[in-house]
Amino acid sequence: MRKAHAHYQVHRALLPTEHQIQCAFVELCRLHETRYPALALAYAIPNAGAGGSRGQAGKMKAEGTRPGIPDWCLPVASNGHIGLYIEFKRNKFTRPLQHQRSLHSRLRLAGHQVEVCWDAEQAWQIVRTYLLAQEATAIRAGNLVKFMFSTRGLDNALPL
Repeated sequence: MRKAHAHYQVHRALLPTEHQIQCAFVELCRLHETRYPALALAYAIPNAGAGGSRGQAGKMKAEGTRPGIPDWCLPVASNGHIGLYIEFKRNKFTRPLQHQRSLHSRLRLAGHQVEVCWDAEQAWQIVRTYLLAQEATAIRAGNLVKFMFSTRGLDNALPL
């Protein structure tokens, strides 16, 4: 067991950080906003975890930041879910902590889809599948394919 752990430590420096993974994912989302306008509503959820200073963590806590909340959110309903949350992890050896798993379960019970991703492409495929299911639902409901938001903003939203 120690050997595997030591092997992981050696190669850990070669792995992208959660920050790098999330930045690559956000770039993918930005590249696809024209095709999927609902992505304009997506946002990152800041946390002062690893690398954060004590002062910054205190300010964020005072502002309402909660431990365990996933890193990214798409607040758009699709396929029976009221929104999508993604938690980024550095590699498959890194799993969500207990308080994160607990909060993820509560979000799922509230109607959200919650996923844990270890790379940007995996996260993008989850988001793409989520948005394609949203389009299919809108088409079945008799709405236009351009059903959600125009590129000019929320003022042209069509009802679902």
